[in-house]
Amino acid sequence: RPAALERFIPIRCSTTALARPTMEEHLESLRVPKPVGGSVIIVDDVFTHGRITEACTRLLRDAGASEVIVAAVSRTRI
Repeated sequence: RPAALERFIPIRCSTTALARPTMEEHLESLRVPKPVGGSVIIVDDVFTHGRITEACTRLLRDAGASEVIVAAVSRTRI
């Protein structure tokens, strides 16, 4: 679903910041502009800690998504 989520408050960039954004920062900076029904697939480039994924999943479920599927191109080893 294009534009199912939008970041309306900028946050620091994960790749250049000393500390990565918290899940709470992601939750406070993202919104779902309209109700969502049915399934949603999130495609991410890199899955590291899962903070953004968890925040997006919570917001989409709260907006009415019945299922949230996550796919990542790669995973970072920490």
